[in-house]
Amino acid sequence: DVLAHVQQMREPLLRIVGLELCVVYYALFARARPPQHAREHAFETGRNARQLLVVLGMVSVLEAIALHVILHAYWPVLAWLMLALSTYALLWIVAAHRACRLRPLLVLPERLLVRVSLLFSASVERDAIVRIEPYLARGREPGTARVTFASEPNVLISLREPTAIYGLFGRVQRANHIALHVEEPQRLLDLLSASA
Repeated sequence: DVLAHVQQMREPLLRIVGLELCVVYYALFARARPPQHAREHAFETGRNARQLLVVLGMVSVLEAIALHVILHAYWPVLAWLMLALSTYALLWIVAAHRACRLRPLLVLPERLLVRVSLLFSASVERDAIVRIEPYLARGREPGTARVTFASEPNVLISLREPTAIYGLFGRVQRANHIALHVEEPQRLLDLLSASA
């Protein structure tokens, strides 16, 4: 997962450039998820986010066209600048939409790869998982990272020690508990509970 490696780079400038290259890749070139091996289990984490991003993309296109037409009559240079910024924003929306599908949460024999669109990446050793349970709505507990996009968490994973969760532009959060949303929570609970 190239994006996970980019998010873990130490040099801030390299992280930003790498993320922008990943945005271009997911928006324009990424087509299919790599084939899944027999011992891998994939869980979708962004169905609600994809629906939201489709609506946001349509609104963004309409807004960009209207703004361009209005501004072009009075400030042509500003109109083209705003159109370029709107196009760039649309590129991000398309990339985030595709990444929701192409970067699922993966359960591997030795680790759990937590991935949510372009927003979050974490690698958790399976033997570091103490408990996995349905997420019950609570207040913000210290040491809990909400790793979701346009969805409420439905699974809580408790860990032996804090793990690094990488976000946009190299933001790193260390957490003992990961609250996340998956489309098949019971299947994930059964799969991880059986091996815990």
